Amino acid sequence: MEGVGVPRYFGDKASGRVLSEEERAAENVYIQKMEREKLEKLRRKADKDKAEAAKRAAAAAKGEKEKGEEAARPS
Repeated sequence: MEGVGVPRYFGDKASGRVLSEEERAAENVYIQKMEREKLEKLRRKADKDKAEAAKRAAAAAKGEKEKGEEAARPS
């Protein structure tokens, strides 16, 4: 967690309004939610990529097996 004990400023830096404790808590909840969603999206993408890689590997292995069978068959 970043900036523990560091005041956050609302909107325009020129106004310099410090967020209240309640506003800071709401912002922290929002940030954590966004981080969770981002991680979940990355996790789903990694799972999808892993499944596709396994599918390609299975297809490649099947192709190699079929090539081996064709070579073993007498003409």
